[in-house]
Amino acid sequence: MRLSSNRQDPFRALPWTFVVVAVLCIAFRAASVYLGIPNYHTSYTASHDRIDSLFFGALLGYFYHFRPQLLNNLLHSTRNRIFIAVCSAGLLSTICFLPRDSWFFSAFGYTCLYLGFGGVLLLSLYVKGILRGKIARCLELVGTAAAYVGMYSYSIYLWHGPTGAWFPGLVRRILSRFSRAERAVCDLYDRRSRHWDHDVKDDRIPDSAAARSNLSRTTAYSRAPFGRCPPANSPSRHAH
Repeated sequence: MRLSSNRQDPFRALPWTFVVVAVLCIAFRAASVYLGIPNYHTSYTASHDRIDSLFFGALLGYFYHFRPQLLNNLLHSTRNRIFIAVCSAGLLSTICFLPRDSWFFSAFGYTCLYLGFGGVLLLSLYVKGILRGKIARCLELVGTAAAYVGMYSYSIYLWHGPTGAWFPGLVRRILSRFSRAERAVCDLYDRRSRHWDHDVKDDRIPDSAAARSNLSRTTAYSRAPFGRCPPANSPSRHAH
């Protein structure tokens, strides 16, 4: 979407658009917490209350791609870099001292946060050569990975709502199916175990009977007179 017919600078109206959106978002957040019962959750999650953060990122992208000389002049001076670093640290520190569910932070705290993070982003783009060697290479890989995720961060953000709605249910259904399958396997194993135990007992019974028969026959022969066999009706006789 273009904000101007100028092909060289199609988004030249973006800075003023950001100013209008930023002022309106502060007014909306202030109305959410100062008028009637404070609604801190709305000021934190509603798009019309928080879209100024998105527009500030778009503003920095506009300056970086269409007005690079402006940022180069701003960050060329070491004094300006130190000033931006101090201001960013001060703006970001508000989250440490002010609760989220407070009137001031709900109205102005989110503005402080995106301004502070914007300063950190500019410093990370224009301040170079501080670290050297292996540490610099490792952090370069981390920064490259973070930049890759950041390129798709808003798409990921848009997907987190519907994903948070249906993904937990999908996980529960999958786990319940695994649980049912696990119970079925356990039941099958128990049945087979009982069947195997029964088969082993059945195999042992004839061996025990044969052992008792051999013992009776041996006893009968030992008690019979020499040269005589046990009576015909004795168990050992039938065993023969």
